Amino acid sequence: MNETFDSFMCEQLEAMKILYNSRLITSLLMIYYSTLDIVGFVTTKQFQGFVVKYMNDSLLNVNSQDLWNARCDRLHRNTAISKKNKGRMIIHTYGGEVDEMTERIKMSSLDNKCVAADIINLIDSLWEGIEHFKKEVNANDTLKAIFEERVNEFFVEFVRNDI
Repeated sequence: MNETFDSFMCEQLEAMKILYNSRLITSLLMIYYSTLDIVGFVTTKQFQGFVVKYMNDSLLNVNSQDLWNARCDRLHRNTAISKKNKGRMIIHTYGGEVDEMTERIKMSSLDNKCVAADIINLIDSLWEGIEHFKKEVNANDTLKAIFEERVNEFFVEFVRNDI
């Protein structure tokens, strides 16, 4: 596909694994949402466009607006509490607690205002989306040229020489 993009994505995934295994969840979420933001730019030029077209809905119980709000809140204010009323606040779960948290939300006054999302499902859906996008790009020369241009535009400052 594109060596620069693939290398960047491998670094991001490795960082997420390390942060998850170290239980550094706040840092993990910041890396996750910034990665999703970058992927959205270089693939469709839109965060929500990538989420809707490529991410696996069966792994998620959140929508593109929920993810956009979480992205904005995490990256700009490092909080889960949104000042916007669009979408629902995502309560990120760790270690398979999403069903329990979903039930707790349903029984509270937060129903329809919050949604639980498992961190691993979010990461898996992102990577499945990237793989789906790669297959589409490899089958379409026009899309591949657009993607290459965007990658070169975005990753120009990430070029490094190995010493």
